[in-house]
Amino acid sequence: MKIGLANLKFKNFDIKENCEAICRGIETNKELDLILFGESFLHGFDGLTWDIKKDLKHLKSYTPAALKKIRETCKEYQVAVGFGYFEVENLDIYSSYMIINHQGKILVNYRRQSIGWRFQNVSDNYKEGSGIASFDILGHSFDVLLCGDGWHDEILEKYGRSSLLLWPLYVDIDIHSDIENYINRVKDKYSNVLIINSISNSESSKGGSFFIKNSKVLKASVKNKEEVITETNWI
Repeated sequence: MKIGLANLKFKNFDIKENCEAICRGIETNKELDLILFGESFLHGFDGLTWDIKKDLKHLKSYTPAALKKIRETCKEYQVAVGFGYFEVENLDIYSSYMIINHQGKILVNYRRQSIGWRFQNVSDNYKEGSGIASFDILGHSFDVLLCGDGWHDEILEKYGRSSLLLWPLYVDIDIHSDIENYINRVKDKYSNVLIINSISNSESSKGGSFFIKNSKVLKASVKNKEEVITETNWI
């Protein structure tokens, strides 16, 4: 199974451009089975105003067309994709992660359970999920966590013992120098981990995407470099 980690830059509030980046990633890496983007990539991690009326209007206006285009691109090039986005359900907004298979079918839609993606004093319409998420692709089963979820025992304990973890995130630090802490945090449950950390316009946002195999870094992206790193021997 050939997997790509998209260590690319998102633009806050620019759904059209971020959608294009996802679709270009699929098109230019059509030899992959699965390409993965970071947390909140479709909208940008800071792509909310925290005014619920403004955010709902913005997301409802542009997100459905973007999701439709991504699903069509997956089907056209026969590549599965994963990406973070802000999900709207009725009048509520979640920080979610979607997996779409090579036929354009949604395999999983995971809602982040930890609150670190939002300010604590915002409207109650910005919500967290409570359920866990796993998906199967090409005979392999993955569990999904989003960013801060992995640092909460009560969330990790919901999952059974597995070997494969997909852990997209966005952190505005140099994760390359801190990767051992991430590995150690989940190694009792997961020996093989995919970490995808996007780049943004923030000067301290250096990205950082990693294939971790048997609790060791097998391959890593270069600091501040936009690239899709690929691996066939991770599983």
